[in-house]
Amino acid sequence: MKRRYFIIISSIIAICIISCVAYYLSMQANATLQNRLIEMHGKTINLSFDETEVFYNGNDTTYGNSKVKKLVIFVDSASCSGCFINKLVQYYDINEHLNQKDGQLVIVFNPPQNKIEEIRRKIIRKELPFWCVLDKTGDFLLKNPIIPDNELLHSFTLDENDNIILVGDPLSNPDIMNLFLKQINQQS
Repeated sequence: MKRRYFIIISSIIAICIISCVAYYLSMQANATLQNRLIEMHGKTINLSFDETEVFYNGNDTTYGNSKVKKLVIFVDSASCSGCFINKLVQYYDINEHLNQKDGQLVIVFNPPQNKIEEIRRKIIRKELPFWCVLDKTGDFLLKNPIIPDNELLHSFTLDENDNIILVGDPLSNPDIMNLFLKQINQQS
């Protein structure tokens, strides 16, 4: 009987300790994420796409960076670029809203080397009505070291001077969508 109580009490103590450690690690991760958000806000993103291929409506073109607000989404080599292309239809409404405000949607793909041709074909075939940048060399990240590894921080809204005014994908969170719409609708 004593052994049974000892096992039960030991299990409860172990669960409490594990819960406390998990909570501490979670709070530490949130603090790190919050610090990265603060660090990114107001930083300038370099949108000169020299070593890339740029497509608009499936056509090979040159990106003309104009002084408008932009939503930039970076899809790095660790992400599934092909999967992301398949869900880009979800961004049509955002793109339409940006176009109404003379804004731009810019998707930067940095796929693994063995996927570049596949991604190029998909971009051309789908004739996406926004800027699609195929970064074959990782040039975008080299020019923008402020972009962290955390995929949650790979979408950001830029002001007319390419400074970050909001971090986060509007499709991933209704609160970010509301902030995004507020930023886009705000007159400079």
